[in-house]
Amino acid sequence: MTGSTEQSAPNAPARRFRIRAGLWPLIIALIVFTLFASFRIARQAPKLVGNYDSVHYEMLTKQWLRTGIYGYYAQDKPGVADAVVPPGYPTFLAPFYALSGMTSTERGGPYLVIYLVQLAVGIGMLVLTWLYARTVAGERAAGIAVLLLAPMCSVYWQPSILLTQLLSTTLFVAYLVVLARALKDGKTGWAIGAGLVFAAVLMTRPTTLPSGLVPLLVGISAALPARRRVSLLVLAGTAAGVAPWFVRNWLVLGSPTPITGRDETVIAGVDPYFRGLGKADQVSGPSAHAYSALSDAAKAATSKLEYSWERLVYFLGRDPWGTAGWFTVGKLQYVAFAPGPADATMQSVDAVLRSAIGVLGIVGGVLSAWMRNLLPTALMLLAWIVFNAALVPDQRYWFDVYPLLATLSGAVLATVYEAAKAQRAAQPVA
Repeated sequence: MTGSTEQSAPNAPARRFRIRAGLWPLIIALIVFTLFASFRIARQAPKLVGNYDSVHYEMLTKQWLRTGIYGYYAQDKPGVADAVVPPGYPTFLAPFYALSGMTSTERGGPYLVIYLVQLAVGIGMLVLTWLYARTVAGERAAGIAVLLLAPMCSVYWQPSILLTQLLSTTLFVAYLVVLARALKDGKTGWAIGAGLVFAAVLMTRPTTLPSGLVPLLVGISAALPARRRVSLLVLAGTAAGVAPWFVRNWLVLGSPTPITGRDETVIAGVDPYFRGLGKADQVSGPSAHAYSALSDAAKAATSKLEYSWERLVYFLGRDPWGTAGWFTVGKLQYVAFAPGPADATMQSVDAVLRSAIGVLGIVGGVLSAWMRNLLPTALMLLAWIVFNAALVPDQRYWFDVYPLLATLSGAVLATVYEAAKAQRAAQPVA
């Protein structure tokens, strides 16, 4: 028997390397994203795109390295410590400026290197989204999800702009993937690791907190329900990760508050007529401008929170239905579906895809009542919408839930495909 096996072995066909069919959509998405993002980086690499946050984060990081003082307004108020933003982005940036030695008060940095690393972060986001979508909705849905995300200029532009939404979104979906592994294995190491990643998310984008707590209560899917022990370990890891920031604020600023000086978001968030003011007021609504116009004495007598409440009562009295509409579908429409400039083909494609994953994602959220594996994803999306709609209706933050929306969209389209395939197979051959 052994001899015959040895004789037939040379005649056996050689084994060839093959890529599993389910991986092809991910590979295509990664190629599309990398090519598009690389073209953008080639155009932007010599310079820093002069948006508000990019410039402030650069100057914050340089001052932090140069003097040890952490302050967001380092360009306008050098040497003043604050906690306007948490340290996620500056921690990411610090090694680039430290190793290059570019820490002066002038603008300038190793932008090409930063953009290339951000390109890798974007690639990681697509891979992690595929892993998460495969876990809760299957491989076909995961492939559709990444194919929807990759050609969106909202996504592939991110590596060429210094520290926008890309890092926080990637960390958030990484947290979900690590948490899924912790729920599957129940091991302490994975649970603590998920907590530390969640801490990094919160130190980069604190508004993801409600969404991040949802899977600790309900799990990742019907097959990966919540485990009390795992959830407690995740919370312990999260607490360990954020503790240094709170301690720093207590020692330097006299309060362990997570952020300071950001209560203008409360004012901007109460205005039901936010949408009619054009681009200049996308972040700060007319209530914020009205508060700024008050005298110093009036501001001292009325806090921003008190002023916001007064404005809200005023709007409810003047137009209760309009105000209620703004705080429900109005803000959702503005954040998710407000049309952007479409002066080029790719912006038009982006607007179509952005609306598509928004609509399909919401449909998937509704269908999660029957597709129980999707229910935690839908609840995370709902928690994000409710929490963020109560604050500033800023379109940038919609990026944080792209992986959730893409996952739900992929599940809807995969289900439609399977149903159509089954119906066609059931039809009699003519």
